[in-house]
Amino acid sequence: MAIPFLLDQLRIPADMFHIYLVLNNLVNVRMGTLMSAMHIIVLAVLGAYVIMGRPLQWKGLIRYGIISVVLTMASIGGMRVIVENAVPHDYKLDDVFVGMDFITPYPQAKLHTDLPAPLPPVGPDGRLAAIVDRGFLRVGFFPDRLPFVYRNSEGRIAGYDAEMAHLLAIDLGVDLEFVKLQPGTLLEILDEGQCDLVMTGSVITVNRLKKMTFTRPYMDQTMAFLVPDHKISKFNSAASLAQLDSLKIGVPDDPFIRQAVTKLIPTVQLEVLNSPRPYLRGKRPDLDAVVQSAEGGSAWSLIYPAYSVAVPMPVVVKAPTAYPVAQRDAEFAQFVSSWIDIKESEGELDRLFNHWITGRDSGQKEHRWCFVRDVMGLGE
Repeated sequence: MAIPFLLDQLRIPADMFHIYLVLNNLVNVRMGTLMSAMHIIVLAVLGAYVIMGRPLQWKGLIRYGIISVVLTMASIGGMRVIVENAVPHDYKLDDVFVGMDFITPYPQAKLHTDLPAPLPPVGPDGRLAAIVDRGFLRVGFFPDRLPFVYRNSEGRIAGYDAEMAHLLAIDLGVDLEFVKLQPGTLLEILDEGQCDLVMTGSVITVNRLKKMTFTRPYMDQTMAFLVPDHKISKFNSAASLAQLDSLKIGVPDDPFIRQAVTKLIPTVQLEVLNSPRPYLRGKRPDLDAVVQSAEGGSAWSLIYPAYSVAVPMPVVVKAPTAYPVAQRDAEFAQFVSSWIDIKESEGELDRLFNHWITGRDSGQKEHRWCFVRDVMGLGE
């Protein structure tokens, strides 16, 4: 209990607690057992000397006491040298996540960083027929929507929804194009026909349903707060949040999220923040937290390990996630919904969820670092 408290007080990332657990089990427990055994032996020897009436050899005790102090200091210094030089200090989980790629290799998709010309008008046969006739599927995405869509270390568009887009294009037998969108342009992009659909972890809300058509949900996202490690205890309880005053929180440009946060914290001051990156980089010290989904926040906390995801229990706000299309393209939305059903029955959704959301299949094949194996050279 003391170590997490000290970490919070000193504003040290909570992940350091895992190092304490390893060193405590590896060094402290074993050293404590050794010292306990030596204590019993010394007590027995000293007791025997007293009972026998033999005088203690004070010079010998002082000499061995000095030797023990020197050996102890040498051991501590040796451990410090090992920890500083033999133990890797570089944080690499961010490289692992940013370096993730698709489960299956796909052909390189075309990327539009600027808005291209609108697609040709859809004929009477509907958008699906138009996509097949033109030979490519155009998918819009918003940047910094980890882990749904983002640029990996190789500059490729990666993520859960990006892989779903590749699978949809392959099943349609067409090429794939990605279009980078600006925040707040979702309705405009769909109405003007610049994209066939947007695949970027979009949440279904009542206001959006009035203006566009959604496919059936493929995932539920849980509302959470992305906060520094030392603040997590204040944000992981709805009761604790209700007692906080003068909170300023960054939120996405989404009325549903703003309403949910205001209901949870009536006195909160909200500010629209399109990306949590400025906050995580320390450029927005005025914000106490930012609202993210627990799924997306977990990805951000890998890149910025000094931050954690807090879900205010027992109030769990979930929002269905689906792919929006233009309101006039209800038939295409129905097709994609049926396609999602097929992918779910094939186990594809679970496979992508395990790869991109939980990280159980991140493609990291090498062993994690181990003191016994990598420093002492014992075992596999």
